[in-house]
Amino acid sequence: MVNISSIPWLHFEHFSSQSGANKNNLTPMITTGKYEKVGSQLLMSVNIKVHHATVDGYHVALFFEILQREMNR
Repeated sequence: MVNISSIPWLHFEHFSSQSGANKNNLTPMITTGKYEKVGSQLLMSVNIKVHHATVDGYHVALFFEILQREMNR
């Protein structure tokens, strides 16, 4: 299971949806922001929050590589 959230009105550099109630939440959360055209490119903010006990940096990097490849198609 992965939680996916969107804030389509906002471009962001960082986003945190830290819940103080559940510090041991192991479910990844992906948040997307506003997309905007800059020159000939479309840019969109994407943030992923994961718990290090279940996901490492390699898999986060792999997620972003696959996402970029799919967005380029």
